[in-house]
Order: sequence, then C-alpha cells, then structure tokens
Amino acid sequence: MSNLHGKEYDKAVKRLKRKTTVKKILSDIVGVVLFFGIIFGGYKLWSDYKSGNAYNDDSYKIETKRDSSYNGIYSLTKLDENGNNTWDGLMLYVENDKVVSCANYDFYTFDDLSEMNGGKKVDESYFEMGDQDISEFGDKVNSIKIPKSKNFSYIKNGFSVSGGITYLGNGGIPVVKGAFLCTDKIDFDKVTDTSTDYDYMKSCDIVSGYDEDSQEVWLSKLLSNEKSIYHDGYKLIHYSGYDDLNKNCKLDNGSCIEGLNKDLGTNLSEW
Repeated sequence: MSNLHGKEYDKAVKRLKRKTTVKKILSDIVGVVLFFGIIFGGYKLWSDYKSGNAYNDDSYKIETKRDSSYNGIYSLTKLDENGNNTWDGLMLYVENDKVVSCANYDFYTFDDLSEMNGGKKVDESYFEMGDQDISEFGDKVNSIKIPKSKNFSYIKNGFSVSGGITYLGNGGIPVVKGAFLCTDKIDFDKVTDTSTDYDYMKSCDIVSGYDEDSQEVWLSKLLSNEKSIYHDGYKLIHYSGYDDLNKNCKLDNGSCIEGLNKDLGTNLSEW
C-alpha cells in the first residue's frame, strides 16, 4: 500500500474499511447466534430434565373412577400416632372431584415454636399486635425464630400462599410450603414463574391423584391410590361454610371463601 498514491490510495483505504466492517458484522452475527444457541440449549436441557421427572413418575399410573360427590372446601391433614390431628397438610377447593386449587401447610404449635427457640416460651403475644405500634410489633416477632414460609404470591388460588405468617388465634401458625392451581387442564410441561405444573403438584404431594384422561387431579384418587401419602393416616374434613371454617379449621379462618370468590370467580357464601 505504501506504493499507492492519490485516488488509488483512497480507494484502497475504503476497500480495507469495508472488509473490516463486514468482518465485524459477521462476527456480531456469529456472537448473537451462539448466545441464543446457548440459551435455547440450556432451556432445552432444563425442560427435558423437568419433563423427565414428570413422565418417569408412575405414582398416578392407576385407573380409578371419578367420585362426583366431592365438592367444596376441604382440609386433608395428617394424624399423629395417637390419632390426633397435627394439621399438617392441605386446604383444597374441589369441584366435581377435581382439585381446582390447594395449598400445602406445616402447622407449628406454640410448643413447637418454643422448642425451636431453645425453650424460650413462645405464645400468642408474639403474633397479636394489641396496643403496640408497628415497629414494636415487628421487633417482637423478629426476636424469635419462625419457620420460613415459601412465597407463591403469583398463584392466585384463593388460599393464603403469599409467604407471610398468619396467626389465626388457634394455638399455632400454619406455614405454607406448596401451592397448586388448575382451572382448566394440567400440562406437565407448562411453565409458570420457572416452575412446571408438575412442580406445583409435587409441592402439594398430589401427583398420585392425577388422572391422565381428564388431565385433572381427583380428590377421590388421592384418597384411594395406595401410592398417595394421603391414602392412610390423614383426615379429610369438609367445611359447610365460613362459620365452620372459622370455628373448626386451624389452617384457615374462613378468609379463603372471599379469596376463592375473588381469585376463581366462585360464588361461595361469605356468611
């Protein structure tokens, strides 16, 4: 190039610039393709992993018949060795045997909480605001160890699943650990907030109630399937309405009726 002069030199410089620009564009295109290739490949591996877990699970591989007598709001909770209700388990809303929505809870009594805090007495005073201001109340609650609750606030299923601690005035606190919602059909591969329908089913231990033909979870199958944890040692309670829930359920004080009406468009009586 040192032997070029005038116009010839200018032309050579322009050709060199064009070549450099083309190389840069090609390099950028290759970079973008590689980037999206890595993203797609990673998603495919993740999706296959999720699907593999779902379709390798045979806990639901048993045929049963729908029992249409199951309708309304239920709790399905574990009994201890003496037959006492521990209140660890599910709150469910059921239509024609189909589990439309549910929430999975661990229930911690004040004795459980006291043990978690090294024998320090924990009672309702830690969860009732009374005349305290918000700051004082918050400091008192934060002074004790409380089981961590999972947050499913993006699932509007009528039950309390937002991850907060709710004291219902019944000797302990329910802590959410799972949530599920299916207003239509279940799709094992459907992803909501990075989790699949199958993941949400697992969080409530209800995969064993899945019916392949209807693509629904049936309450009757959860109870009858021997591979279901709810087949034995759990108590099913049907609630007639708000008062029944408020007086007799330790996982919900009746607020789920308003929640179900709001989130799912049900027409349950709030009285």
